[in-house]
Amino acid sequence: MNEDQFALKIARCLNQGLRDLPSETTGRLAAARKQALACQKPFSRWPLFTAVGSYILPDDSPAWRVLYSFALLLSVTVCSALWVADREISEMSAIDSELLADELPIGVFADKGFDIWVKRSLSE
Repeated sequence: MNEDQFALKIARCLNQGLRDLPSETTGRLAAARKQALACQKPFSRWPLFTAVGSYILPDDSPAWRVLYSFALLLSVTVCSALWVADREISEMSAIDSELLADELPIGVFADKGFDIWVKRSLSE
């Protein structure tokens, strides 16, 4: 007997036991089920963003949580892109200032990338 057959047997036994219960008990079970379904959290298409947003806005709707999560993700992405661009600019400015001050090591002049950079700089 596999798991599916075992589950079907359990479901049959439960359904048979349900038929044997008094009507007031089944009525209370139905009311409890409705109450439990009313307390159930709404479905979200983006559960990860809803979970992240619940830390920011614990009492808001899932739609707002998703919106705030997207905004947070976008701001982190933009800030990291600006930070990387700033680092690249500062590295290039350091190389330029060393080149102008004539403090570059001799190995830089033998680098193929340096030759390409010089040619591109001259053409601009």
